[in-house]
Amino acid sequence: LLLRFFSQPSHVHALGSAKLQAALDATLFEPGQWQLERSKELPKCVPAPSRAHLATPAGILFNELTKSPAAVTESVLRMVELAIELDSGRYSTESTNCSAILYVLRMAVRVEGFIRSVLAANPPDGAPPTVEPARGLQLDLAALGKLRRCSVALRRMLRRELHALLEQWNNVALREREMSAACTLFAHLAFVYKHIEEDEIDYQALSTLLCAQVFLGNNHTFDAEPDLASKGTKRSFKEEAVSDAALGMPQTELFEIFARHRCKLLRALEANPKQRNEAMEAVVRTVTCTGPRVLSSSRAANELEPRSWQQHAGFRGLGRYLPDTTALEAATSEALTPLADDAHFEGGAP
Repeated sequence: LLLRFFSQPSHVHALGSAKLQAALDATLFEPGQWQLERSKELPKCVPAPSRAHLATPAGILFNELTKSPAAVTESVLRMVELAIELDSGRYSTESTNCSAILYVLRMAVRVEGFIRSVLAANPPDGAPPTVEPARGLQLDLAALGKLRRCSVALRRMLRRELHALLEQWNNVALREREMSAACTLFAHLAFVYKHIEEDEIDYQALSTLLCAQVFLGNNHTFDAEPDLASKGTKRSFKEEAVSDAALGMPQTELFEIFARHRCKLLRALEANPKQRNEAMEAVVRTVTCTGPRVLSSSRAANELEPRSWQQHAGFRGLGRYLPDTTALEAATSEALTPLADDAHFEGGAP
């Protein structure tokens, strides 16, 4: 009911309110009562003597996606369409419409994760799943077809329309050096690819995730400290909420995205040197605020060819990339560094 309510043109802008965002998140993602038994009895009278018949084996949202997927998917797709229409062409932290757009993006990405889990438990052509699915994720062929179509449509809207919208905002923020706004937008650009699989990674996903990670690492102050509690300095929920609100999402969720895709990105960089060179130059441009991730055709024609980027040779060089000029200087410097006497390495006097 709430999804249908907010998928109306006159209501979607209300999701700029943090309180309404929290209410919709609680409705969508809280799992509800767990169903212990494999089967449950329907109530014989109304009102029922207990709420046991409302329990689900995998959570309420999974139950909705397997029993009546259209009720969720159609509303989510409609909300994304309406959110895109709220775009005024520029990001502002004071705009409730911008806040609503970013929230709808986060909500759609999280729903996409649930949809992917259901599809993974129901492979096409009746093939057995790669892992034993959890209870409550099986669905019939008609519902499976609807869910697959929704997954394709949602992925397209996230990675095309919403990605382009956010990148346009971000280019303005970079040009005007609005670092706080750029950090928020880079976090959401990375969030779009939270559930991407390795065979889906293209140049857009590769360069976006790399630019977001490096830019945030250099320009945002992360203060999530897991060991604070052991030191007796645990932060309050209010302090944590203020910290997470700076990016619009929990910092730990952003860490999860970068950690989940780290090896995938490294393999993609090694497999395609041309994309690697272009992606690394995009990282340099965005971090230094000298240009956008993707250059316009007119500017690209006047730019020099991307430098050749190689992994740093030697110990712990995996994933550390240097342009050809820097790599040559580093190799020359190492070659000219004099070695100490053998006695020094053996612990004796030099």
